[in-house]
Amino acid sequence: MTTHLIPTAPPTVALATTIRDRRARLWLVIVDAWTRAVLADAECTAKHGPALRRLARTIDATAERAHVVASALGTERALAWRDALHVDGTLTAPKSAAAVLWCAVATWDDAADEQQRRHERGGVPWGRYARAAQTVVEAIDDAAGTSSARAADGLRSRMEAVEARLWGRAVSS
Repeated sequence: MTTHLIPTAPPTVALATTIRDRRARLWLVIVDAWTRAVLADAECTAKHGPALRRLARTIDATAERAHVVASALGTERALAWRDALHVDGTLTAPKSAAAVLWCAVATWDDAADEQQRRHERGGVPWGRYARAAQTVVEAIDDAAGTSSARAADGLRSRMEAVEARLWGRAVSS
């Protein structure tokens, strides 16, 4: 069975164990939506199709492990977080997409490290998501790598501050 986190399923967010888990799930929903939008664009698919399809298949194959339906308040917060991400423009622009994907890669790597420290087995494959997204972002990033990395650092910090405000706590990792 194929699971599409967006747009066919209700918004998802972690109810979970840690702040990193919640952040990783928030980025997963965004990247899944972006991937599906780009796959629908024939020009982008022709250029980056194999990496994009691999990312989509990775998410589809394991999404149920990451899929946590939130309370009404959690869903409202997740939607507000997603809306804050759109302030800088569309996610389909290559520079914006690179920054978003780099944010997701870093967040998923953090979640994978935390999962490993907790000695979890069979959890969400954050590391697999990160490697699949990294392949895509490296294909689209080309020469803009340094500026994309800086943009991603700024975007990640801003989105973590938005997430902290929405969930009512101070900014921390």
